Amino acid sequence: MKICKKCHFTQVATIGICALVMISTVFAKPRCPTDLDWLKGLCGDGALAHEYNGQIYLTELSTGRTEGVGKGDQPEFSPDSSKLAWLHGSEAKGRLRQGDPTIHSIATNVDRRGGIHWVSNTEVVVLMKKDQRKVWYRVSLSGVRTELPQLKRLGTAQRETDVKLGKDGVWSYVSAETWKTSDGTSGHIGGNCSTSLSPDGRSVTGLQGDHRRCRLTAIRPGGVDGWLQWKYDGTFDNHRWSSNDPRFIVCEDEKYKRMVVMEFGTGKATHIGKKGEGNPEENMYGDFTVGNGKGKPWPKQEESPTSKAPTESAWLSKTAVLANTWPGSADGLIFLWENRRKPNEIFDNKAQTPRYCNGRLRGWAKFDRYHAMDLAGGTFEVQDIDQILLEACLNTNQLVLEAIVTTETISPKLTCPIITFSSEQGSGNFELAQKGDNLVFHLRTAETDGDGTKPEITLYRIDAGQPNHIVVAYRPGRLVCYVNGKRVFSTIDVVGNFSNWSAQRLLFGGEWGGERDWSGRLEGIAIYNRFLTPEEAKHNYIHYAKRLKARQPVARFVVRARLREKTQMPTIAKLQEYTRALVVHTYDLQNALKGDPDSERILVAHWAFLDRQPVLSIGEKKVGHLYRLELERFDDNPQLESEMQFNDCQEFDLPFFYDVSPNQKTEGHKSVTKL
Repeated sequence: MKICKKCHFTQVATIGICALVMISTVFAKPRCPTDLDWLKGLCGDGALAHEYNGQIYLTELSTGRTEGVGKGDQPEFSPDSSKLAWLHGSEAKGRLRQGDPTIHSIATNVDRRGGIHWVSNTEVVVLMKKDQRKVWYRVSLSGVRTELPQLKRLGTAQRETDVKLGKDGVWSYVSAETWKTSDGTSGHIGGNCSTSLSPDGRSVTGLQGDHRRCRLTAIRPGGVDGWLQWKYDGTFDNHRWSSNDPRFIVCEDEKYKRMVVMEFGTGKATHIGKKGEGNPEENMYGDFTVGNGKGKPWPKQEESPTSKAPTESAWLSKTAVLANTWPGSADGLIFLWENRRKPNEIFDNKAQTPRYCNGRLRGWAKFDRYHAMDLAGGTFEVQDIDQILLEACLNTNQLVLEAIVTTETISPKLTCPIITFSSEQGSGNFELAQKGDNLVFHLRTAETDGDGTKPEITLYRIDAGQPNHIVVAYRPGRLVCYVNGKRVFSTIDVVGNFSNWSAQRLLFGGEWGGERDWSGRLEGIAIYNRFLTPEEAKHNYIHYAKRLKARQPVARFVVRARLREKTQMPTIAKLQEYTRALVVHTYDLQNALKGDPDSERILVAHWAFLDRQPVLSIGEKKVGHLYRLELERFDDNPQLESEMQFNDCQEFDLPFFYDVSPNQKTEGHKSVTKL
């Protein structure tokens, strides 16, 4: 087989330096080698601990030999490389790396989602369950526990959680797609795959959707920005920074089911440890440490005293004092979803811990370039909120809905739910909907009809394509609507408390069990169980309008192009935990109908799966056929960075575009735009 090769130069970030390196692009990429001598030459001595199929394995770099340690997952070495800790069910365990193989119990009643994290050579941090709450504890190997309220304020773990304590006493935390520090900074990792913190907690990694690139982001002074590129055959996943040496990460070679130690800067890597055998879908996860494993013996257990950590007082104000941000006050805030890139968290006074507001896109829904919900043909299913919302509103008999609403279409005969708290059509506690070109509201109270459909209250006339800041506020005997900071509707005719409310489901863009899908975009969503004043409604509009005003339109192109090369449609099994995926095809441009892509050959990313359903129009495309494509530059759509991508195309350095053509239907619907 003829191998085509290209060379070009690029600047990449390494730990503490920037170096000019030559990247060699080979269409037939080599397999990752097994070269332990290379790794020994870099670090002298070290060890790998990794999990596979419910077992922990320990591999010594000096000998290359692997031994079984015991059942468990999420292994991590102490900073001096002498001790190993891991989780087995709800118990944290540990042992010496060398010498005495006795396994010790560190803590019980541990929440696995928090992982286990060394903060010194004799202490770990774990998330534990206490009185139906989740609490972070610093646990010494001798058994002394100390509650960590400053870490609890950062979060109580969702998935892919890592925690580090800096030498200056600042905590760094990452979970799901968000990082935070105890000195008040936070942000988005730019990827929804595996993530990890550097040993000093000053940088965070985020694996991208193609599983071939890892972004490095500085989150504290002295941190590192840059990219790590997988240069071998296949893809990688389940990566984490070495627990004590920032030069290395350890990850899984997904194709060959081997653990890999990779060097930052060069991207060079080696296989190490036991090969995964059996179930190809079973994940591998591990830690790599540098050092000879010598250290102090395991300390003796002591009685665990009651934690003396001070009780944290709630930071929510009792009155709606407005801060210089959106929303102006968190008082009475039950649900918050600004956009996908934001933490979307609320501090729960009762549990004294943050609560995250999350959900799942369903149907053809996706996120737009501003990380807002694009609900055309789909919905956003909110998770873990229904009972909380019901109890909060029953407690006050007040309700406020706030959102940035952008409708895409006007359908005169249909009532399409935008935000609904219901279980089926005609049965719900409240519904904000679009009926023709009007915004309408339904509310169930003890004084209205039983199903909440009457009276139907017309609030405001809306225009397609125009974002509006909407606030609907209710307390018994008063219903008010504000649009873009101005009151547009008020009535005293709606009365009654919420004593007849029942358990329902919160959904955006449609209703449970219904077919009345709403086409539009949502962001800046807040739900309160208290009434908002006109001043607060105006305040929130002004602060959100600033970010809307800063947005600039991006170039859009319409072309006729001939499909030159297509990526094979992946199977659903290859999506793993993802619900959406893109495939990349190569096209030869025939003529530009709108705009000029300035290239005769381009790469185009198409949605292949939405909500785990195949997009038929993409699967039916044929090489050699002409297609009309509506495109935007891929780089103008940062929301795609964290989506899974499949790309078999040979020429992967061509200009890259994203297909935004309408009518991309999933299973059961057919729509191919072919010329």
